[in-house]
Amino acid sequence: MIKIAEDPVDVDIDRLVLLMCNLDKIHHEAAPERFPLHSLEQRKEDIQKIFEHGCVSYAEYGSQIIGFASVLEKGDALVIEHLFVKPEFRLNKVATKLVESIFAKFPAKEIFTSVYAFNSEAIKFYEKLFKLSSLVFKR
Repeated sequence: MIKIAEDPVDVDIDRLVLLMCNLDKIHHEAAPERFPLHSLEQRKEDIQKIFEHGCVSYAEYGSQIIGFASVLEKGDALVIEHLFVKPEFRLNKVATKLVESIFAKFPAKEIFTSVYAFNSEAIKFYEKLFKLSSLVFKR
């Protein structure tokens, strides 16, 4: 059974850091000039900042963390900054459950996310849960 939890108090932060590094690696492989690889120490600091200024929902299967979503406040709205599920668990609706847990925790807040154009899998996923509100073009 997959369990969704929020703001882990006693979870081993290093397990979340490893997932974030996995996400870094996927982005780096797709666009190395845009996404440098970060050190474990840097990502640990990033996770700690998220705990201080936002929240984290995470998914567990047995004793392992299989996915997470991080949310930060931006003005009056919330932004899903990160969403990652281990590839072997991606057809189990884990990401959907993570996002729905955020919707449930903040029912009155406007929630945004953004996706890089190369990430067609994420675009298809978010289209099911969000309305397209803008496009950003870059040269």
